[in-house]
Amino acid sequence: MSSDPVESQIEKYTNELIGYLKDVYDFHTNEDLVEILRAISAYRARASLIRQGIVKSSNPKFNRFRIDSLDPFLAEMAEQFKIFSRVNSVEELNWQTSKG
Repeated sequence: MSSDPVESQIEKYTNELIGYLKDVYDFHTNEDLVEILRAISAYRARASLIRQGIVKSSNPKFNRFRIDSLDPFLAEMAEQFKIFSRVNSVEELNWQTSKG
């Protein structure tokens, strides 16, 4: 841990985002698409909350973290949500067509 409180907070946020990305990496083993979509929504909500606090700060370290880590994370979560939403739609269509 750094003695600089801003760097310490950035380290905490980074570790949190890495944990979320590790979860996302394992989504391919989860068959519950609704659970996946809920998790992605929760991760986006948490990252958005972090971003709101960071945007209010004039500290350049926070701004750099936002640009380098937080905004790309939010973009990736948006992409993952689209992907799993499509997978869910295909599954639903398959179910509809199989029931005749």
